[in-house]
Formats: sequence, structure tokens, C-alpha cells
Amino acid sequence: MHFKAIGMMSVAALLLGGGSALGAPGLPVTKPPVLPVTSWTGPVNDPHAVAGQWFIDKDLWVPGEVQNGTQFRPYEFHDNVIGSGGGDLPDPPAFDSFRSIYGKVTSITTHPTNSNITGFTIRARITDDRLALTPWYRGENSHGEWETASPTSPTDPNDPVNNHVDDPFEKQNLDPMRNVKLTVEFAVSDPTQLPEMTSPYRQGENPAYIVAANHDELAWYCWTPGNTEDKSPIGNFHVPTFDFGDITPGGFVERDLLFTVSDAGILSTETRYSVLTTSLAAEWGEGDIFSNRTTDLKIGDWLDNVRFDAGVAYPLDPIKGGNVSVFYVPEPTTLGLLALGGLTLLRRRCR
Repeated sequence: MHFKAIGMMSVAALLLGGGSALGAPGLPVTKPPVLPVTSWTGPVNDPHAVAGQWFIDKDLWVPGEVQNGTQFRPYEFHDNVIGSGGGDLPDPPAFDSFRSIYGKVTSITTHPTNSNITGFTIRARITDDRLALTPWYRGENSHGEWETASPTSPTDPNDPVNNHVDDPFEKQNLDPMRNVKLTVEFAVSDPTQLPEMTSPYRQGENPAYIVAANHDELAWYCWTPGNTEDKSPIGNFHVPTFDFGDITPGGFVERDLLFTVSDAGILSTETRYSVLTTSLAAEWGEGDIFSNRTTDLKIGDWLDNVRFDAGVAYPLDPIKGGNVSVFYVPEPTTLGLLALGGLTLLRRRCR
């Protein structure tokens, strides 16, 4: 499954043309409202990630080189709990709001001579349950970026943000999430092409890496090559990303995500083993191993852990509020700025 991406200039114009009808848990990840503007957290064509989260087709990626053909997404979708920024899902599907980003293991492959997990499949479902019913907490990530929005105390990650709480008129006129992408932050694309795992990279749960097998793109993570503030280690397009196309309000899209495991596989003594096998045994609608609360801004950290989403409002610390992320393009309410030079206009607006 592969969906055509919207070009860079068109997306910038879409962002500028979009109105405030797109509220939480669908939030802009452009600068502003994300700060700091000088961050060196994007690729060389957008070193401060002004336009949002960047991607490249996996077939175009060359290790150690700066590539053309990149694209970005200016909004991120979250799966907050009802009462803590969650939305109102329709019935069907009768999933709670924290399962609007849902992943359940549907098959496991083990080594022929032992019980080590050597591969598995996750059925992923993304359901559009915007807008939020109640306020939510703002986000941070391992790069020191944070979502400003309008908290009373912007240095407090637990200060609720009150923008765009559910309004019947807004929901009635809500546009689809378009060209949706899911990043899986507990997986790698190629275990032979990994950076040195020093902060903000995380080693993850060794000894074996979970390797994406049928992903479409790679998402940017870590610092800009050639940055003038000597930030290191240098980033690249590392994080496996899957296309989900367009998702209409109240609707959902499902897709099977395939993974292998490097080296000897996942041992039965590991936490990951228990999580994967328990998810496999669960009924459909349970066993969710995907989460992405608003406290986890963009790709919060990589590599991340495989853990259950137990429906806790804001699990762990603010940076560990998600192990996947969902990004999309909002449909504009006006098309007046849909023109060449949209990204330049966006940068002027964000200074």
C-alpha cells in the first residue's frame, strides 16, 4: 500500500490556508507554535523544522548523504484519553479515544529451534476522532522542542492547553486528515545503518532490533548536518514510516505492518516478548501497543520501547508519552495562499 504525497510548496500553502477548525488532538507542529525557532532539528533544506515533520521515500534514501525528494507534514494527530484531551469516537468502531491510534499484534514468527520471536505483524488502525472534548497537556521531545499553544505557564509541561476544545459547528465542518503517515519509533529500517546511539538517540532494548519490512518512507530524527551551534550527533532519515492515505472525520483506515527481528530475535525473558505475545492473545479492540499523547511532540525519542497503551492519561514522563506518531496535511478552509512560494511565506510568518 502506497499513497501519493503532496509536494512541498503545496503543503506549505495548505497550512497557511487552514483555519482554526482543526483542533486537538490534531495540532500544528510548525514553528510557531512549536519553539524554539532556532533549533537545528530538521534536514538541511529546513534546518529548524519550521515546516513540521520531514520524510523521504525509503527508496531514495542514501546513508550519509543529503537527499532531494523530501516532503513534510505540518500537523500531528494524538490519541488522548477522554477527559484529558481525547475526542469522541463514533460507534462503530467502539474503541476508546486512546485507541484512536491502535496497534494489535496479529501474528508472530518464532525461531525453529527455540521460542525467540523473529518476526511479527501488527494490524494498525487510525481513527479520526477530532476535536478534543476537554483541554490537553502540551508536548515536548528529546530535542528540547515544545508546543507553545497558550499555556498559562509555558515552562510547565503539565499546564493544560485550552485551544480548540470540541465545538459542534467546528466538528460538523471538519475536513479530513490527508496523506496520513504513521511513524513507528520502536523500529529501525536497516540495523546495519544505525547512528552512534548517544543522546538524543536511544539504544533501545538490545540485543535485537525490531526491523520494519513493508514501510514506505523514513522520518527525520536528530540534529541538522552542518549546523553552526556544533550540535551533535548528526541526524538523518531514520524512523520507519507507513502511509495511510486520507482519513475522514469519524472514519478509520487499517493496515498490516510487517516486522522482522535482527540477530537472535526477541528472547522470552524480555519485556518486549511478553508485550507482543499478550497482544497477540488479546481480542480485537484490546492489546493496544501504540500510543501518542499530546505530551509527546513529533517523534519524541528514537529508539522507543514496545509497551501497552493502558489508557493512562499521560503515561510516564512527557517525552515518553508515545512510541508512534501520526502526521497529516489539513485541508484548507481557504485557498487564497495556495501558490508557489508558500514555504517562503510560512518562514516569514514564523519569524
